[in-house]
Amino acid sequence: MNSPLRICCISLVWLLISGSNPMVFAQTAESLSPHGSIQVPCQDCHTSTAWRPVRENLAFDHNTQTAYPLTGTHAATPCRGCHLELRLDQPKLDGDPCGICHVDIHQGRFIETCDTCHDMESFEEVSADPLHNQTSFPLTGAHRDATCQSCHFDDHAGGYTPIDTDCFGCHEVILNEAPSHTERNFPLECEQCHTTFSWTDGLFNHAIVAQGFTLVGAHSQAPCSSCHNDAGNFEPLFTPTDQNDCFSCHEGAFDRVHAGSGFPTTCMDCHNTDTWVGAQFNHAVVSQGFALVGAHQDAPCSSCHAGPNFEPLFFPANQNDCFSCHEAAYERRHGGSGFSTNCLDCHNTTSWNR
Repeated sequence: MNSPLRICCISLVWLLISGSNPMVFAQTAESLSPHGSIQVPCQDCHTSTAWRPVRENLAFDHNTQTAYPLTGTHAATPCRGCHLELRLDQPKLDGDPCGICHVDIHQGRFIETCDTCHDMESFEEVSADPLHNQTSFPLTGAHRDATCQSCHFDDHAGGYTPIDTDCFGCHEVILNEAPSHTERNFPLECEQCHTTFSWTDGLFNHAIVAQGFTLVGAHSQAPCSSCHNDAGNFEPLFTPTDQNDCFSCHEGAFDRVHAGSGFPTTCMDCHNTDTWVGAQFNHAVVSQGFALVGAHQDAPCSSCHAGPNFEPLFFPANQNDCFSCHEAAYERRHGGSGFSTNCLDCHNTTSWNR
């Protein structure tokens, strides 16, 4: 065989041998990683003995070598829990990282990120206060300890649709079971007597709901129906102008006892809120200091007052100003005499004749 032909045969044999030898191929072909495009040496996780299991102590640190440190339950989650098919270059954590791995059970109703209510330890332990306080129903009192499902019991999927915020909407059963509430037709505005901390601390403040009318004296013992209708809405039967406007409610009692007497309709001048009986009229209080002493005590009211409102007929300057009221008597007895108009120089309040 001549030299050129020999060289050609040797070259062909070499090409055939090198093409079928895997060692030669491994040296020339590119190695493909199942973990995607990552810049982590294989030996940081694997050993030269076998691909599995990986090293017990990885040289790779997820907390420092990535933009997503593993905290809470994420630290104990297997790699496959987040990196499906072990593609370590996926998922790409952009925007809200929670939403990439976790299905939004709230159906997109919340615009806040997951960490507004949840933390890395557990999805179940939720602090809903910050978010709920932005709604029309802030959580106060016992509501802060209630589970979400106790109010949003129909939202099994976590949608949390708005519900009726009136107390009665959630606590109708309690109202129906409470003593006296149903038979007395108590109003459904529970907050008039109760707070969000406890049902047992119910305390009805009449002054608050009645714009200042406090239940004092006999009023505190009167049945509600004596002043309110019992049709369920407790509308008032009377409309007093203020706390001391007795006449608006007790006009019938006034007419039975004082009709035609000319007594004033300011009942508190003589009566009190404890009882109508035992009325004591203090003239000094209602007349700015003019006490009824001596003969004044037995004088009829009409001798000094007129009209249904007992308007005064005279305006003495003080307790000893007799002349303002008795000027006519002075003129009959002392007219032109030049006597002093200070009547008490000679007379007293018991009798002119002394």
